[in-house]
Amino acid sequence: MKLPIRRRATPPRLRPIQRASAGLSAIRAVAAMGLLAASGALYGLSIREEFRLDPQQVTIDGAVHTTPESVMTNLGLGSGARPNLFRLRTIELAAGLRQLPAVLDADLNVMLPDRLAVRLTERTPILVWIWGEDRLLVDLDGVLFARVDPGSEPTVGLPVVTDRRPRPVPPVEGERLDDIDLSAVRQLAAVTPAMLGSSATTLELSVDDTEGFTLDARPDLWHAVFGFYTARLRSPDLIPAQVQCLAALLGPNETAITTVVLAPGDDRCGSFRSRPGASILPGASGSPAPSGSPGTSGLPGSSPSPGAGATATEGPTPSVPGSSSGTTAP
Repeated sequence: MKLPIRRRATPPRLRPIQRASAGLSAIRAVAAMGLLAASGALYGLSIREEFRLDPQQVTIDGAVHTTPESVMTNLGLGSGARPNLFRLRTIELAAGLRQLPAVLDADLNVMLPDRLAVRLTERTPILVWIWGEDRLLVDLDGVLFARVDPGSEPTVGLPVVTDRRPRPVPPVEGERLDDIDLSAVRQLAAVTPAMLGSSATTLELSVDDTEGFTLDARPDLWHAVFGFYTARLRSPDLIPAQVQCLAALLGPNETAITTVVLAPGDDRCGSFRSRPGASILPGASGSPAPSGSPGTSGLPGSSPSPGAGATATEGPTPSVPGSSSGTTAP
C-alpha cells in the first residue's frame, strides 16, 4: 500500500511594492524654497532699522513701587539700546522682570514697528515694617518689597510694626520675614482699640529682644506684653486667647492698669501692674473672657481664632515687678 505524498504548497507570489524615490520631488523642492525664502525674509526684517525699538515708545503699566528706570535696566534698555523687535525674547524678558522685588507677574506685548508695552502686577502691601530709619512694605507672603518714606501715600491706613531687635546689616528689598514673625504680626497688627473695648486712639505694635511682641495704647494708657513665639513651645496660635484675656482684663480698669503680661494658662490670663493709688474693680481683674468676647481675625492669611480656653505650653506665669500686691489675673 502506497501512502500519498504531501507536497508543500507554493506560497502565492506577492506583487513587488514600488517605493517612491528618495530623490528631490517637486513638492519637496517647493517647500524647501519656501522655507529658505521665509528665513531670508525674517532675517531681513531682523536687521531693518524701522523695526528697532524706540525707547520713547516703551509704555509701563502697573508700576507703583517699581521705578521705570529699574524696568528699563532689567530689559537691557537702560543705556538707550534699540534692539530689533523681531529679536526680542519676550518670555525671557518677562521672567527677568519677575525677579524685581515688587513684581509678582509681568507681561510684554510687541507692537510693530517700534513699540513695546509692559504690564506689571505688583505685590499688595499688608503692613509697614520699620527698622531704625528703614521703612519697608510687606506683602502677604512676608516679602519686604519696597522702601517708603514716612507718611507717603503707600503707607496710609496700613498697620505699622517697629522692630527694635539689633541686626548686623540693614534690611533689603526682596528679603522675607521669618514665618513665626509673620504669623504673629498678621494677628497682632489686626487688633484695634474697638476689639479691646479700649478708649485708645491707636495701638503701636513693636518687637524687641527683651519683651518680645508688645502693644502700646496711645495716648499713654497701657503697655501689653505678648512675649516671644516659637514653632513648638509657644506658637502664635496663642495670640487670640491673649487678646481675649487683654480685653477682659481692661474692661472698666483700663485707666488703672499700666502694664499687662499676657500668659494664658491654668485658668489665669497673666499679671498686671496698676497705677499708684488706683483700685481694681472686684470681679474685673482679668477673668477669662466670656463667650463671644472680642478676639482677633488677623490680617489676610492668619489662622482662625481658637476659643478663650487656649493655653500656653510655657512654664510658670511671669510676674511684673512692682505689680499690685503680686496680683495675677485669674
